[in-house]
Amino acid sequence: MNTITLTTIADIVSVFANAKNGGQFATIEGASEIKLNKFPTDNSERIRIKDGFQPMAEFTIQFHFGADYERAMAKAMGVADYTASDSNRKHLVPNLVMQYLSTGNVCVIYMPTNKVSKGITLNGKPISEEDKAYMEHYKAPKRGSAMVEYRTISVKNIKRITFGGITYLVDLNGSTELRQAE
Repeated sequence: MNTITLTTIADIVSVFANAKNGGQFATIEGASEIKLNKFPTDNSERIRIKDGFQPMAEFTIQFHFGADYERAMAKAMGVADYTASDSNRKHLVPNLVMQYLSTGNVCVIYMPTNKVSKGITLNGKPISEEDKAYMEHYKAPKRGSAMVEYRTISVKNIKRITFGGITYLVDLNGSTELRQAE
């Protein structure tokens, strides 16, 4: 399998814009911050969370490269046509890469067919049982489920993307500036 390193958002946009993989599956491997509240959510003693306590959830997601959210929503709703709208987004690659206008954050859009948890880390190491119990006190409440599971993942949280027989390692070195995606 070939491996290519993507070092800019422009690289990521270019790879997806030029890909001819509409009928294939893709796999994303990454890690994202676990959403925690500043104070406990389980009615325990009201003590502010420790500074710098930010566990990361590592995962692998498989999705269909050519999935179309609007078609999936129309089918789920039993209507002929559905048009999504969000004035805070700009699509860089339709149905695949978008950018939030308010923050400049660039995300890959996906509707997962499979998601596998690879564990939780804290400061780059597997989380201890003690820290895991501490984390549970501060976990944000889960949101309700949507009619069609539609997710975004910030490119800064992606470690690698694999599709079409090629693995793309994502190494942005903290560079996620808006001007690179334009």
